[in-house]
Amino acid sequence: MVFADELASQRTTATQEAVVMVSIIADALNIDEAISGAYWVSRLILRQLMVINALERLVIRDIKKGANLFKTRCLQCHTLKEGEGNKIGPNLHGLFGRKSGQVEGFAYTDANKSKGVEWKEDTLFDYLENPKKYIPGTKMAFGGLKKPKDRNDLITYLREETK
Repeated sequence: MVFADELASQRTTATQEAVVMVSIIADALNIDEAISGAYWVSRLILRQLMVINALERLVIRDIKKGANLFKTRCLQCHTLKEGEGNKIGPNLHGLFGRKSGQVEGFAYTDANKSKGVEWKEDTLFDYLENPKKYIPGTKMAFGGLKKPKDRNDLITYLREETK
């Protein structure tokens, strides 16, 4: 939580620093040199922002919050343990490393069968943000988890509970 807030603050600070640096360069140099300097400053700031974005995925994960998210957002449609069977959604046992549309006995849409996604942390992270955007044509009635922290917490829980 605090870490994510700090990253957002750093993103804002990096953007503000870029504006100040470009202004300083413009004051000190002629316009051609200022444009060239601004280009290199913007590349530096862009790299900073890319690192911050990558760090957002590494936010400390909370398995208890992931369990609560599963209970309130997923349990009505999915089971986790081997042999529990399918509900409205497929059983998630053995999820990591499996390809989309592969649970025996579950009636997937053609979109899920043909997508061929291998479920790993990064693919689940993207999928859970907006399933219908990630696999157009899926019948999964879930609006997604917009907060990266929530997705990371849920994925941490799923990794443990679907073994």
